[in-house]
Amino acid sequence: MDIASIDDSKVEGGAELHLRDPLSGEKLYNGEGKKKKPLIIVMRGSDSASYKLQFSNIANIPSEIRDVKEAACGLLASCVIDWPNGIIEDGKELEFSTENAKGLFLRRRWIYLQADAFLHKRANFFTVA
Repeated sequence: MDIASIDDSKVEGGAELHLRDPLSGEKLYNGEGKKKKPLIIVMRGSDSASYKLQFSNIANIPSEIRDVKEAACGLLASCVIDWPNGIIEDGKELEFSTENAKGLFLRRRWIYLQADAFLHKRANFFTVA
């Protein structure tokens, strides 16, 4: 096998995580009927430069002052590129930003867990050409 045939462009360019209902496992959507759109978070992979940079920044914070939960959510949020179809929380559209992604992960552990699992699964970001 020619290892050059493995395409890792999605590591930096992003891959789509389609969020699932934490109870039923069914894919989640915004809207109804013809306006129905998948609830997607576009993320870089754990091999991305932004993940590695944020990870090294966390490692440099003294453990006695590091908030592990906040650091983990910040690390994950640094890999979020967009949520192109929007995210509705408490009846309001949550504008995309890295800070809002971090807050979402802090408030909604089930979303954090799905995003974290997705980010670490290399098959989501690598393809064979």
